[in-house]
Amino acid sequence: MAEVARTDGLEVESCSKQYGPVAALRSVSFRVRPGMIAGLVGANGAGKTTMLHALVGLVRLDSGSMSLDGHPMSSLPAKRMTAFMPDDLPRPVRLTGRELIELNCRLYDHGSDRIGELTERLELDGRLDQPLGGYSHGMRRKIDLIAALAVEPRLLVMDEPFSGLDPGMVKQLQAMLLDLRSDGVSILVSSHDLELVQSVADEIVVLDVGRVVFTGPSEALMSQHRSKDLREAFLNMTME
Repeated sequence: MAEVARTDGLEVESCSKQYGPVAALRSVSFRVRPGMIAGLVGANGAGKTTMLHALVGLVRLDSGSMSLDGHPMSSLPAKRMTAFMPDDLPRPVRLTGRELIELNCRLYDHGSDRIGELTERLELDGRLDQPLGGYSHGMRRKIDLIAALAVEPRLLVMDEPFSGLDPGMVKQLQAMLLDLRSDGVSILVSSHDLELVQSVADEIVVLDVGRVVFTGPSEALMSQHRSKDLREAFLNMTME
């Protein structure tokens, strides 16, 4: 009998990370189901970047476990199903946009059939063959997004994905994320723009000094703190 495919999505269990005397993560647990967008929010120093980097193998945890569809995040199957759109990691500026995207596809052992579609949708037609060093910040963000989506991930991890995009492209990215959610992709978005997080996220994970202090729909957090939007709820929570 054929094996039934697992549909667990991303599971993070009791993850901790210490940098000397500083506890960046303290027993962090949450889940991002298939077809779900989760917003990871928190003040500077809350542990968001450490969590994202741990998920994609850039940081080694001290304890805890992370898995995607039942595969440990450190395993090859999980790595091949996970794409990362970083915020401020260095890029090989002498490569063209096309070369970076195609390199990423080769690293994933994945074809690049979607490059043309994604390039058109993000209005980069005719501009992929410029060196990355000559791109604006917004154009580099678009290249990062194409590189992540071209490998057709089951988990998409995004650090400040709206940064540098004009309002039209923000709207396009929102639509793309909702399309991916409809396709069953698990999406974890970290951003300081709480209005945009609220516009796409099904659930919110709030980190505070390395601990999860809330998980659930933004409406529940807003109701709990008698707030009109996620930004006000977050501010009310952090001032209590």
